[in-house]
Amino acid sequence: MWLVIIKDAKIVLRNRIFDGDLQYERGKIKRIGKNLSGDEKISASGHYILPGAVDAHVHFRDPGGTQKEDFESGSIAALAGGVTTVMDMPSYSGPATTTIKALKAKLKLAKEKSCCDYALHFGATQNNFKEVKKAGKLCAGLKMFFSKSGGGMQLSTRKAIEKHFETFNRKKPVIIHCEEEEAIPENAEELAPSERATARSARAMMVGISKACILANGRKLHVAHATTAEEIDLAKSFPNVTCEVTPHHLFLSIKDLELLGNYGKTNPPLRREAERLALWNRLDSIDIIASDHAPHTRKEKESVSAPPGVPGVETMLPLMLTAVNDGKLSLVRLCQLMCSRPAEIFGLKKKGELAVGKDADFLIVDMNESWRLHEEDLHSKCGWSPFVNYGMKGKIRSVVLRGKEAYYDGKLLIKPGYGKLAR
Repeated sequence: MWLVIIKDAKIVLRNRIFDGDLQYERGKIKRIGKNLSGDEKISASGHYILPGAVDAHVHFRDPGGTQKEDFESGSIAALAGGVTTVMDMPSYSGPATTTIKALKAKLKLAKEKSCCDYALHFGATQNNFKEVKKAGKLCAGLKMFFSKSGGGMQLSTRKAIEKHFETFNRKKPVIIHCEEEEAIPENAEELAPSERATARSARAMMVGISKACILANGRKLHVAHATTAEEIDLAKSFPNVTCEVTPHHLFLSIKDLELLGNYGKTNPPLRREAERLALWNRLDSIDIIASDHAPHTRKEKESVSAPPGVPGVETMLPLMLTAVNDGKLSLVRLCQLMCSRPAEIFGLKKKGELAVGKDADFLIVDMNESWRLHEEDLHSKCGWSPFVNYGMKGKIRSVVLRGKEAYYDGKLLIKPGYGKLAR
């Protein structure tokens, strides 16, 4: 037994900030209180202790797209950004994660390569109902696509959607990419970035959200990457429906496409500036913030037919810490959106909160340090971010994963394979 004490910290609990000590042992939080004792003492005076962030929506491109990212590089980027647990979406660039064989192969890859903890989502197709039923015990959620964004996973019939709702484990959520293909103009992908963003409007999301919520008939449903206040209001008008917002939809708008071009191309697209600002007024309504980390190489992004997607797992929390310093939300609310609620929604009982018995996943953060994001600081294999040169305030000094310091002041302290399947 070896008790470690983080002394004199500002500890962000579920509903308040507590000035005191955090004690952990064998990878678990043992006690939170004042004047605690232990075998090893670490002073955190003047610093905040936050739970490790839980990112419910990443695309680590492994297998099949490892020129863009893989479990090793993606998980290192996650830790650098204060994310200790990720949930990876079903691959469609390689062997799609739509069979039990592919799911088990991907779990093996993650076990060998991931530095952070992880869970996997499974993919629904027009006819893989038996596989979906079996996957219920192995995955965190089931992903459905209503548009061609999912490659070969678009669900084009009501019958298939309803059968998946009936088949999949009802204790776990179905995640929907709600853009409705029939509401997207056929020539949208041929347009310039700003014109494409206007053509691929929020109406496609509204149509898809309505369809998903009605067909779900009260079962657990999670709306991925909502982009407008209207989408959030619609989703939250139905029972058992949760929703997420991404940092790129909170911080970027169509006007940024003048500079970013295809580097700002994503699905759903960036919205108008007024719609972006309105999203901030729904932080009390949304359930989680997730990155939708979807990296592509520079060569791909600079091509005529650039694929949609932006990296974000490394910049998500620093951006939101900056928002806290700007007075847009409280640190407690931030930790609910990025730690406790994603863990709750996807059934990761050991994650997301600084509480006795939970995994000792936490961050030591200097909320007063200002810094600027430089390209050479990035850890994602793609090597770029739409937020390069952004001024940030709030610096992650240390990342602890299951009681072991995994990242400290820009240095990785663990080896690939340290990450475990989160449950």
